[in-house]
Amino acid sequence: MNSGDFVYEFSSIDIKGGKVFLWKDITEITHVKSVMVTDVITGVFNAQFMKDEIERELDRVHREGQMALVLIDLEMGNVVPETKQIIAAFKNTLRNFDRICKGDRSDYALILYAVDPNRIEKIGKRILKALKDLEIQKVSVGITLSERAASAEAMIKQAQRALYVVNKRGGNDISIY
Repeated sequence: MNSGDFVYEFSSIDIKGGKVFLWKDITEITHVKSVMVTDVITGVFNAQFMKDEIERELDRVHREGQMALVLIDLEMGNVVPETKQIIAAFKNTLRNFDRICKGDRSDYALILYAVDPNRIEKIGKRILKALKDLEIQKVSVGITLSERAASAEAMIKQAQRALYVVNKRGGNDISIY
């Protein structure tokens, strides 16, 4: 339960002859958990959360469909958009259940759930366009699909390879591994 800036947890204990109801202030615990999974500069999920999330979801996704990992490198030119503009561009391009994360070796990482492998190129181009519309000098987008990865680490390495290919070609493009 959340009341203003405080977070409370409700529980009950059975005692002979009745119940005792307890309210516990867990505001600090909730804040610490949030800090543990959030990049403090951008406000999006951090790289460790990204790795853990991929690992958690990979088994389920292999049974139920596809997941994609998109790594993005940005090279700012003379016009430098604010971080919140970049995050807004992602939010306007993605679905509300996809995850925006701070990348480990890239600027950003996106986890896209329930993707159609036949549409992944269009999604990549849409992300590229949204960032280029912010007048970012160079945008490189590397993508991999979960069907090609046995683990989170493998998926991340594949997306990094795809990103490397784009960077080697000069950027402003996408590559799918």
